[in-house]
Amino acid sequence: MANNQKRAAKVGAAPWAALMILGTALANPSTAQPSGEPPLVSAYLEQLAQACGGAAAGRLSPDRVDLNRDGVDDWVVDAARRPCVKPVAGLARQGDLLTVFVSLKDGRTVPAFQAVTHGSRLERLSGVTTLWVSVSGADCGEPDPAARCDRRLAWRPEAFRFVLEAAGPKATR
Repeated sequence: MANNQKRAAKVGAAPWAALMILGTALANPSTAQPSGEPPLVSAYLEQLAQACGGAAAGRLSPDRVDLNRDGVDDWVVDAARRPCVKPVAGLARQGDLLTVFVSLKDGRTVPAFQAVTHGSRLERLSGVTTLWVSVSGADCGEPDPAARCDRRLAWRPEAFRFVLEAAGPKATR
C-alpha cells in the first residue's frame, strides 16, 4: 500500500461528516465527473444541494488549489457560498460547513478537514496559497461563543489532515 493510501486512512474529519462522505465514496467510481471534480467532491456537492431542499439557485463551485504543496490541486468546499434560498436547519446561526478534500496522485480525493465556520478566503503570498477560516468562540480561544476570528489552516503531513493554526496575534482579527 502506498504511503498516501496509508495516510489517507488516518484522515481526521468529524465522525458525522466522515459517515456522510463515506456513503458517497462507496457509491461512486474513481473517475472524474464531466464538471472536472473528483467523484467524492461531486457527490458531496450534490448532498449540499439536497440539503437546500432542492431550492438552490445554482450549483456551488468549489475552489481548486494546492493547499498541502504536494503539486496536486486540493478541493475547498465552503457551504457558506452555496446558492441556497434558505439556510440549512440547525446551522443557520452557527455557520456553515467548510470541507477540504486532499487530492492524491492516483486521482482519488479524501476529506482532510471539516468544521462549521463563518466563511473562508484564499490568500496567495510569495507563491504560497493559504486558506483563512473565520471561526468563533472556543476556536478563537474565547469563552464568548459570539467572538470571531480568522485562523489559518495548516497542513499536518504526519496526520494527513489540516488543522486550525493556534490562535494568536497573527491569527486573530
